[in-house]
Amino acid sequence: MDRSVFKKLENKTGTKFIANFVLVFILFSTALTFDPIHFKEVFEFPKLLMLFLTVGILTFINILKIALPKKNVQKDKIFKTIRHELFFLIMFFVGHILAFIFSTNKNISLLGTPFRYQGFLSYLYYVLFLLNTIYVFKNNKINIFKWLNVLLFLVCALAISPYLLPYIYPFIYFNPAFFYNRVYGTFGNPNYLASFIIAILPIAIFTWKQSFSNKLIRNANIVMIFLFVITLFLTGSRSAWVASILSFGIFGILKIIKEKDYKILITICIIFSLILIGIEFKKYIAPIVPQIERLKLDTTKSNSIATRKTLWQIGIKMIRNEPFTGYGHDMLQKNINPLLPDNLKSDPTYFIDRTHNELLDIILMHGFLTFIGYIGLISLTWINGIKIYVYEKQKSMMPVLIGITSLNFYHIMNFSSITSNILLFLMIGYIISVKISSAKKIL
Repeated sequence: MDRSVFKKLENKTGTKFIANFVLVFILFSTALTFDPIHFKEVFEFPKLLMLFLTVGILTFINILKIALPKKNVQKDKIFKTIRHELFFLIMFFVGHILAFIFSTNKNISLLGTPFRYQGFLSYLYYVLFLLNTIYVFKNNKINIFKWLNVLLFLVCALAISPYLLPYIYPFIYFNPAFFYNRVYGTFGNPNYLASFIIAILPIAIFTWKQSFSNKLIRNANIVMIFLFVITLFLTGSRSAWVASILSFGIFGILKIIKEKDYKILITICIIFSLILIGIEFKKYIAPIVPQIERLKLDTTKSNSIATRKTLWQIGIKMIRNEPFTGYGHDMLQKNINPLLPDNLKSDPTYFIDRTHNELLDIILMHGFLTFIGYIGLISLTWINGIKIYVYEKQKSMMPVLIGITSLNFYHIMNFSSITSNILLFLMIGYIISVKISSAKKIL
């Protein structure tokens, strides 16, 4: 097709606008879609369907754009710039293919089990989503930070809605009483919601810092951040709090070293002081706000720290016996159950199909090849993000790095979900796209 014809077609149909719209719609639809009838049993399934539908549409649009001829597109240079990332991504995906091929139950491993739906097809679409985000961010202008802030506002507003309007449809489906007085919103699980919040919270704070010239926008951002933090607290997710504090602490120290900005050190000290004060006075707050009980490290009701330790020990032992390609997607439950202690087997509140450590889960279910690809891709992305921030002085890279780090710290203490994986690969795609544009300076 002649270049001028393509240009007219692109201007007429607004393919860039459509691609941007579909990318944003992927984020909104997977976060906000839920099934109110079978909510508890399959709360991830509607998100999986939206992932398949929307990523499929975006892939089709971008394939059409790539297939049409363009001038001055140095594809060889682009592939050379991100060849290491592509190497680890291919390794990651080949590992998933092998895990599926050698799975003892391919019917389960294809889509995954209820509550998770992390089957082979979901990872195929995560990889497609990553490649699409790289292409869209590289070629189109899109204010993704703005849309993430709007999305998180809607997510948190819906999550806390039962406190304000407890009997209004459909807020009755979000009642915290269904999940030990912990809010979960359209995610069906408080931990899934918490991981979503800690990934976007750094971006919200960055947006607030950039809005000082406009008082109205600045105040609106303050209200949103307050809403996000309150919702995070009401999820009762300790692992999310730990992950977020560690990430902000690490990058706060790095920023202090780089810029000698000791105001950040004072801010960190104030935050930790408030946390210590809150711990000291938790016994007075607990009768009013039951979620505070979950933030105690010595709680005996759930005893999640001891449970995690037990699951990690079992998972490490299982590595010695599991096949190189893993047990298969979502095939951990039947293999880990015989090794569980009696107290976990007999407790009906426990549904154990993960080790509560994403890295262990990857090795056990998807194999060592997938694990190496995952670690390599994450590590390269993190290093490239640091280089872009230091050498290119792109301040927008800092909140993305904090978001990725928060998600990975969280995954070490928990496990991934459809929405957390979408955010993870979105941020990886963002950093890789910036690297392509900045290749000469950061290689």
